[in-house]
Amino acid sequence: MARKLTEISAQLVDREAIREIIARIARASDRVDNDLWRECFWPEACDQHAGMFDGTAIDLLEKATPFLHSLHRTTHFLGNTLFEFDGDSAKTETYVIAYHLTKDAEPLNVVACGRYLDIFERREEEWRVMNRHLVLDWFMNVPAEGDWSRPQFGHDTAGARKPDDYSCNFFTMGLERVQ
Repeated sequence: MARKLTEISAQLVDREAIREIIARIARASDRVDNDLWRECFWPEACDQHAGMFDGTAIDLLEKATPFLHSLHRTTHFLGNTLFEFDGDSAKTETYVIAYHLTKDAEPLNVVACGRYLDIFERREEEWRVMNRHLVLDWFMNVPAEGDWSRPQFGHDTAGARKPDDYSCNFFTMGLERVQ
């Protein structure tokens, strides 16, 4: 019984470590934090991005960076994740809704829903993505009706890219009331 509990505990730790990587990739995309992105993928990792890109994760980063900067903001909202473990490898399926606000003359809210099919590999107790495949289930374009970046809402209410986003310093602040 104790051995079974030890195995379950270890798998729970692995699951949480993998969820953390998936969340960090979303954050890296939304803040355009390329250093954080690189920490989540093994150097030789591949990414098949819903027919829009097929190559290494680092090449995707180089291609996506100018595109992400061409948008006002993005938000990747992660949903449920399924896991399948095989020793030092794991497969996951994570649902994602990705929101993009364009900088067009008539801005659009571009919303896509899909699933990340990831293969993780553990090396020296560290999990990272080896292969990511984005399956796109649906998307829609909706005219943007509001501008949350207007000054009356305050400087820290609208998402921004690194280093201008309020969250970039949030984790390094003390526990005193955040103002």
